[in-house]
Amino acid sequence: MGVLAALAMTASLLTATTAPASAAATACNHDGGLSFNACLTIEYAGNSRWDVRVGFDRYLPKPYADEVLGCTGGGVFFSVLWGDDGGHPEDDDLGSIPLVAGFPQSGSNPTGLFAEFFRPAMNLNEDSGQDEVVAEVTYFDCHGRGDWYTYRTGTLKGSF
Repeated sequence: MGVLAALAMTASLLTATTAPASAAATACNHDGGLSFNACLTIEYAGNSRWDVRVGFDRYLPKPYADEVLGCTGGGVFFSVLWGDDGGHPEDDDLGSIPLVAGFPQSGSNPTGLFAEFFRPAMNLNEDSGQDEVVAEVTYFDCHGRGDWYTYRTGTLKGSF
């Protein structure tokens, strides 16, 4: 469990610059590992397209995580990729990133909710200059008041 634990140790930057086209680039956002970790990874897929992966860990007691999954049917988790065209990061909705089969799930070592999203061959070039992309993961938590929670990954910058 904790799909991002090792990744966060090696890529704990809030902002990263893309590597050469053959390598993957990752940017994570976390609060020091206390309650969440959200990472965005892109890898060049050829033909000016990029494979996009988003990983999300929300650390909380396993009974709480199981309750959230039970009340939502395990399906009210989603991720959206945003591009910055020089204005606000929310200016360009680049598309949704679907859940990977088997997610979301709860875990006990570490305890929490875990989700992984993946979409192949996305066009990330939303302007003619330097691009910035960031993902958001949102889920519904029926525990207590029944709130929606959104967490952002780190931002990747480069010429996509």
